[in-house]
Amino acid sequence: MQGSLTISPCYVKNLLLMAIAMLLLSACSSGGDSGDSGGGTPLIVFTSGTAVSVAENTTATGYTAVATDDDGDTVTFSITGGQDRAVFIINDNSGVLSFNILPNFEFPADDGTNNTYEVEITATDGANSVIQTVTVTVTNTNEIPAFTSGAAISVAENTTATGYTAVATDGDGDTVTFSITGGQDRAVFIINDNSGVLSFNILPNFEFPADDGTNNTYEVEITATDGANSVIQTVTVTVTNTNEIPAFTSGAAISVAENTTATGYTAVATDDDGDTVTFSITGGLDRAVFTINDNSGILSFNILPNFQFPADDGTNNTYEVEITATDGVNLVAQSVVVTVVKPALFTAIAQINGQTRLSWVDSDASSYNLFYSSAPNCDINNYTACPDGAMIMNVTPPYLVSGLNDGQSYWFQLQAINSSSLYVEIGARPDSLAAKEVNTVAVAADGTAYIGGNFTSVGPITGQGAPISTITGQPGAFPIVNGEVVVSIPDGQGGWYIGGKFTQVGTMTRTRLAHINANGTLGDWNPAANNTVRSLALSGSTVYVGGDFGQVGGETRNYLAAVNTDGTLLDWSPSANARVDALATNGTTLYIGGFFTQIDGEVRNYLAAVGADGTLRSNWNPSANNSVLTLNLEGTTVYAGGRFTQIGTVGRNYLAAIGTDGSLQAWNPSPNNAVYAIAIAGTRVYVGGNFSQLDGTPRSRLAAIGIDGTLLSWNPPAANATVSTIAVEETSVFIGGNFTFIGGERRNYLAAISTDGTLLDWNPNALRRVVGAFFGFTVNTIAAGGNMVYVGGQFFAVGGEQRGHLAAIGADGSLLNWNPSANSAVSSLALAGTTVYVGGGFSQIAGQTRNAIAAIDTNGALLPWNPGANGRVSAIEIDGSTLYVGGDFTEFGGQERNRLAAIGTDASLLTWNPSANSQVRALTVIGTTVYVGGTFSQVNNQVRDRLAAVATDGTLLPWSPSANSPVNTLVVVDTTVYVGGQFTQVNTQPRSYLAAINIDGTLETWAPSAQQWVNAIVASGSTLYVGGRFFSISGNTSPYLAIINVDGTVTPWSSSSPNAGSPNATVNALSIVGDTLYVGGIFTQINRVPAIGFASLPLAQ
Repeated sequence: MQGSLTISPCYVKNLLLMAIAMLLLSACSSGGDSGDSGGGTPLIVFTSGTAVSVAENTTATGYTAVATDDDGDTVTFSITGGQDRAVFIINDNSGVLSFNILPNFEFPADDGTNNTYEVEITATDGANSVIQTVTVTVTNTNEIPAFTSGAAISVAENTTATGYTAVATDGDGDTVTFSITGGQDRAVFIINDNSGVLSFNILPNFEFPADDGTNNTYEVEITATDGANSVIQTVTVTVTNTNEIPAFTSGAAISVAENTTATGYTAVATDDDGDTVTFSITGGLDRAVFTINDNSGILSFNILPNFQFPADDGTNNTYEVEITATDGVNLVAQSVVVTVVKPALFTAIAQINGQTRLSWVDSDASSYNLFYSSAPNCDINNYTACPDGAMIMNVTPPYLVSGLNDGQSYWFQLQAINSSSLYVEIGARPDSLAAKEVNTVAVAADGTAYIGGNFTSVGPITGQGAPISTITGQPGAFPIVNGEVVVSIPDGQGGWYIGGKFTQVGTMTRTRLAHINANGTLGDWNPAANNTVRSLALSGSTVYVGGDFGQVGGETRNYLAAVNTDGTLLDWSPSANARVDALATNGTTLYIGGFFTQIDGEVRNYLAAVGADGTLRSNWNPSANNSVLTLNLEGTTVYAGGRFTQIGTVGRNYLAAIGTDGSLQAWNPSPNNAVYAIAIAGTRVYVGGNFSQLDGTPRSRLAAIGIDGTLLSWNPPAANATVSTIAVEETSVFIGGNFTFIGGERRNYLAAISTDGTLLDWNPNALRRVVGAFFGFTVNTIAAGGNMVYVGGQFFAVGGEQRGHLAAIGADGSLLNWNPSANSAVSSLALAGTTVYVGGGFSQIAGQTRNAIAAIDTNGALLPWNPGANGRVSAIEIDGSTLYVGGDFTEFGGQERNRLAAIGTDASLLTWNPSANSQVRALTVIGTTVYVGGTFSQVNNQVRDRLAAVATDGTLLPWSPSANSPVNTLVVVDTTVYVGGQFTQVNTQPRSYLAAINIDGTLETWAPSAQQWVNAIVASGSTLYVGGRFFSISGNTSPYLAIINVDGTVTPWSSSSPNAGSPNATVNALSIVGDTLYVGGIFTQINRVPAIGFASLPLAQ
């Protein structure tokens, strides 16, 4: 067939065999590592080397595998072998060979540990591959140090150690050192360059952070170096808070004067956390004698330390105590030494008119600074912050402080520069003058007021209770007590509890009970009794009270009560049926004396014992037959004094000793009259009263008896009146009562006697109250309190300067040194130039004989002028060189002169001799006429009823008005003689104590009616000032002092205060100089302001 192809089987077979052969040939050409096939052209070829060197400490080897492929196929790489294949990785695309470790030359990781690392790398194009072995040699380098220490740490405050130590390694083994090279807070750190110890160079305080951010996170940069390479690490130190231990900032020693519970030491401790720090006493040899305020840190004695009788463990006046401060978690202790010293003498004498005189012993100080304030315990380093605080530099003793306020207490501190001398703070209270009873006043043109009367001392007002220095006899700082103080007892802290009849202390209400602090300020204690408090006793924190009351603190308490020292009325309430006068306690039992006959309904005659639980002691019932007025307790013996003459059925005159078991003891001194006071010191029992003998042996109102009953030889000079109270302090026995002399020496109601019987110089000069009826004792109570005693009674002034019935007060109100001293009352004064003429009932002036009349220079010198009368001179009137005098006398200079006389200024007795038949009380001279008033009914044997006129030549004039009772005072204004006295009629016409008589003798219509006697009249123009015993004039209230016009109308002192010049008691004398009225009398207040005996007032406007 044409054009067709026929394929034979044989042909096909041959074709298959040829194909198989070609495939076999191709397979053979791909085998082997030479990259060729039997000598053909290579397909893949490495072009990178087989060795490389690289520095240690990097993963980069610096080797990159490179291979070519003739076909242009992509070549990739992999690690397929080699002894050290495990430490390598390769980028399959880039061929970059890297370590997967940091090769360290010093510590090779290759299989041969020779820093020669072998690895097999395969290159492939996906079909063909080729292998190459590569050697990587690691070479050595100087390595950078590496920090192995952390970068942050926390540390508690208040330590310089941070707790952080920088640590860095150096692969070469080189020495690594450290330094601070930066950081915000680098300035507060230091680092040890070798050890790496990081420290603060301050004490970090969490409460006051010093880091830059003030958040207690401190940053610092530390650099480590091996000398060639360095590395930096920033470290953060966080300061954490701790509960810090308090730290004492107060000292460890202080010196304090004896006889005060205040040590002057205040524990002070700081706590940086701001926690409250409290204090306690935790040790010390003398811890038992101290207390501390746990909040304020004020350390106090709980005793009164006495230099003479030290109570410290070593008996050397060095007291040791350990004080612990705590914030509630942490404690710190400090030992404090308190040295008790005898202070250098520093005294204050309060004066009138805002003045106080200070004295001190001049020590080795280079100078002295004086600080004072109207509050105690002023910080002299901050004195301007104290009330009325003032400083006076470079003072010298004695120093008079002026410009103080009368009636205000002040406290004075003396700073001795460059001296070890210690002067304790002292107080004083200047006030207006007190002079008891002033009968006459004469005022000089310069305003000096000369006063005479019935007084023996003049000084500032103190009220009826005051603390008195045992050294000077002068009052300290104190509040005025407005009523009688009957009893006082020490509070154990240098102060006193007082009781009596008062209702106010200072400006505060205190009803018959009060507490006076050691510094003279009034305490808060204010229980209030509704009647007189007569006895007190202290036991721990309980004050037992006895008296006339039926209530205390508004609750029923019949004559007995118990009050806590915080003022709380206690439930203790045994009931007496009459007043309680005496108390004594031993802590578990209160012994009671008084006027009662029952306690809680059971018979107890004048003596009883009640437990601290209020239970009447059934086994103690001694039974006196009359009142018990004083008790004292020593050991197991109760000493009793009073008006009794029996105890039980056994005779015991006024004194007895009774065991605490109720048994009457043999002790029986037997005084012959009442005993009012008992004080015990050691083995001596001191007693005071109204007796003159003990068991037949003379003892005038004072005695000392041994506890064995023996009458001791102690026999001080005799007191001239009752001793009502006794207190013993060291070697001094302080006494008070109604006496005015001790052994012939003037001691007005207060005195001190040595334990050897010697009368001491201590002489406070109490001024007795004279207003109204007087009952009881001038001084009721004396209570010891260290270097002060508290004195209470019925007086208005203590600590005045002695002035015997005569004194001079300056125009500024100060007491002058003029002190001639009469030995009895002065009734009249008259001034002529520099001479003060004095009349009265005295027989001596300045220790020299001057009978009833004398002349004294204004400088205080007694003049030789000495006419001498044989009776009292009641009135003196000067006319030129002649003195007209009137009184009770019947002779002058040995010549007869009946109640009227005239003496020349040269002391010659003149012939003028009218002769009155009874006392002359008033004189005034006008021209050639001497007007006379008194109690007489005849002059020159002619009728002259209490009024007369005598010419200066001695002729009795016809002027003869008749008064029906004594005339006390005369004054002439123009042609009218104004008279005052005790009369109710003149010329048979009603005239109540006041009248006006023309110089022609006719009775004028002027007739203001006084309600009681008139003692003094002075004139200022057409205005009369009238003083006396009256309470009203013509129905107008004008107590004791009034203003009456010559038309008879009564004028008020001012429209706003009509009674501004009102005294509270009799006015005896008046004088006017300039625009000032001078007033003398027996008053204690004027217009409710204290003024005793004398005052100066502006004339009414």
